[in-house]
Amino acid sequence: MLVKEVQEQLHISSHTLRYYEKMGLIKPERNQNGYRNYDDNDIRKIKKIIYLRELEIPIEEIKAILNNEKDFQNVLESHLKKLDYQIKSLKYIQEICNDLKEKDLPLLDVITNENTLINENINQTELKTDIKKIFDYFKPIKTVVLGYRVDPNNFFSAFPLVLFASFLASLGIAVGLPKAIDYLNQQLVASNLDPLPNFETTVMTVVVIMIISLIIFSILITFHCGKQKYIELTDNQLSICSLQTQSRLSILKGMILKDSKRYNRNYQYSDLDYVKINLIFSTTSAGRAGIWRTYILQFVFHFQDDFEFITDSGQYFGEDLKLAYQILKQKDVKIISDNIVVEALKQDGKLFDFFEDHFHLNSKK
Repeated sequence: MLVKEVQEQLHISSHTLRYYEKMGLIKPERNQNGYRNYDDNDIRKIKKIIYLRELEIPIEEIKAILNNEKDFQNVLESHLKKLDYQIKSLKYIQEICNDLKEKDLPLLDVITNENTLINENINQTELKTDIKKIFDYFKPIKTVVLGYRVDPNNFFSAFPLVLFASFLASLGIAVGLPKAIDYLNQQLVASNLDPLPNFETTVMTVVVIMIISLIIFSILITFHCGKQKYIELTDNQLSICSLQTQSRLSILKGMILKDSKRYNRNYQYSDLDYVKINLIFSTTSAGRAGIWRTYILQFVFHFQDDFEFITDSGQYFGEDLKLAYQILKQKDVKIISDNIVVEALKQDGKLFDFFEDHFHLNSKK
């Protein structure tokens, strides 16, 4: 069975198959043309791997199970202990929070009271790690923005820079224009042509040029801000800002008045049909370093009214793709994506490092 046939039968991506092969979980034979050929034993292994990954069992443990290095029941027992410990840690944290709330203790008193956070039955080092993982998973929903968005504060803070740029432009024109006219007149006189009137720089001239420059720069910035295209995920709705759904004027109004949701196109999570997350390989120039390959996650939001919004990662400084994925999962939104992308969004490291470790697009040969 070739790769494409395995993909169709098991609903798995070719990237994930290669990843499993790289990790030593499967080792398909190759036919005379060099193509991977998966036999029945490989298919059974892949089915087991998919099932075990759904149980959040680590790849290393799965490999040990498939190689008969560990017994499946023993791995399950160890996995259950970890789950029990996480539950125990969570209950312990809950007790501490309830105790602090009832006693209304200041933070300093809690820190200096050594007995407050000590439990001899809990390993404190492991507890700190588990607390972080648990809080990361159960933390309240934040607002996540995917796409290109201009923060209102950045918009207003840019005007001092615009004012300074306008001053430099007016100063440059005021100083450079007379010299340019003088040089041009020399050429005209040498060609027996009438010279242009002399241009004298005055304070009024500088002010007028500065005002014109300020207006031009402001129009350019405002026009650029009107090209915003993003989707904002909050606890109870999705808010879409795009020229696809609204006018440039309404985008600017929402930004300036800091009330973008009033002008954006808003949906409930129940209005979503599905969200598709695609992995895209992009090539950029890195100067003398040559060509640099980047990994972009493309989010496709498809709504039940057939409206579709598409945005790529890497356009907004404050975007958090992992948190966006977490929100969508908590809202029970149907997510369509390759297993390799899902694993990337679940792991703790950086997305670029994860993908580069798998695809090696920037590795030196």
